[in-house]
Amino acid sequence: VMRYKTTTKGTYLPDRWQLPDEIRDDTGILFTSAFPGYDAYAQIISGYYEDHVRRQRLAELDGLYETALRSGGGNGLAKEIEQRRRALRREIEANTYHFDRRFLFRVLSMGHSQFAEYIGARGPNTATNGACSSGTQALALASEWIRTGRCRRVVIISADDITSDNLMGWFG
Repeated sequence: VMRYKTTTKGTYLPDRWQLPDEIRDDTGILFTSAFPGYDAYAQIISGYYEDHVRRQRLAELDGLYETALRSGGGNGLAKEIEQRRRALRREIEANTYHFDRRFLFRVLSMGHSQFAEYIGARGPNTATNGACSSGTQALALASEWIRTGRCRRVVIISADDITSDNLMGWFG
């Protein structure tokens, strides 16, 4: 049903769709995925690794530059190395890695609790990971919840997408 929020003038504005009050307490939510948060995890790890490699390359170029200067460097080698150092420093400045303190929120599976909050479900909710049988596992768990009286209905959200640019490199 549509939920409304009261304005400062006492009128009502549509807020969002939620479950009716009479079924909120006995509706469960199951989120199931074999790769929850892995895309974000791969992106975070890749960002760190790319920054680390750039800084290693810069250190190597710094060493080569010093060597070229000591050996005369008049043949244009030092000049070429200095151009590459400048370009790499600009790249490092433009793509500096900073650890995101929201790391856990990006990689943890929280779809179940977020969806339950969004639709107003107050029954049991959890996330599962059963690899290739995650959806089947969720159906079995939902059946158990209903059979044992924990809830009367369960919304199951089950999906995986490993085709992102971040994961394709990690999983081949």
